Amino acid sequence: MEKQGGPRQISRVGVFHFGGCDKGDPVASLEVSLSEAETFQGDLSNCLIVLPEAFNIRTEYDRDCRPEGEICCALRDLSVRRNVALVVGLLESSGEGKPYNSAFLIDGDFYALLSRKISDGGKGVYRFPEDTDNATAIAHGGVCVAGLICMDAKMFCQRGEWFGRLREKLRSTACARRVLCVPARFSDIDPEELTQCFHLPGVTIAISNGNSLHASLIVPRSGKRLPFKDSETKSLSPICSRSDMDRGWLTGQLTAWRGGQKAGA
Repeated sequence: MEKQGGPRQISRVGVFHFGGCDKGDPVASLEVSLSEAETFQGDLSNCLIVLPEAFNIRTEYDRDCRPEGEICCALRDLSVRRNVALVVGLLESSGEGKPYNSAFLIDGDFYALLSRKISDGGKGVYRFPEDTDNATAIAHGGVCVAGLICMDAKMFCQRGEWFGRLREKLRSTACARRVLCVPARFSDIDPEELTQCFHLPGVTIAISNGNSLHASLIVPRSGKRLPFKDSETKSLSPICSRSDMDRGWLTGQLTAWRGGQKAGA
């Protein structure tokens, strides 16, 4: 499902770490964190913000979780009001029992599927798509955007033919800047270790984790890893500017951005 909206020029990339926070109202937590981020970073217009996996379930990830469509609608409204683009993991109806576990790019009226999860996390929550090699890359706002859900990122590293095709899709557009977004709920894998298996020179990797056991992470184009987390529940979230994506390092101060409370609170 895709709807076309007005184009924006994406100027920065950020991640929302949703680890040790109350997940009862994820959009409200995101709103509070964006407001706090603006006090440090100023206007966040034209940011691409990566959100975690299964962001629309209002709870921890287990067999009883159910997707809520109004959260998706609220994210599209937030995108318009905040003038930001989002990559988010959502459980979406398959029409046949269990939902798909999918990554979407949302930018106001623009709503595009990036991939559906194919790896089994052992929780029995979601349905597997028939097309296992379904990940794509979309040129949007001057940036080529791809998205993989959680453990799919590891699987793509292990399956060279899939990874090669996704790499070619990222390279196939005229965009000078490319980003691989990973909405996740990592509990058993350290995202920093995972990114060491990627061979994507010139591609920024942004991992948004919804679990307090591991950090979220941005790896700019140079490959310098920038994790942000100072305890199981306190995180610092960098926002990477366009020039930072080029040079591979962050300027300015890190932003307190941990799901509704300032780091150190």
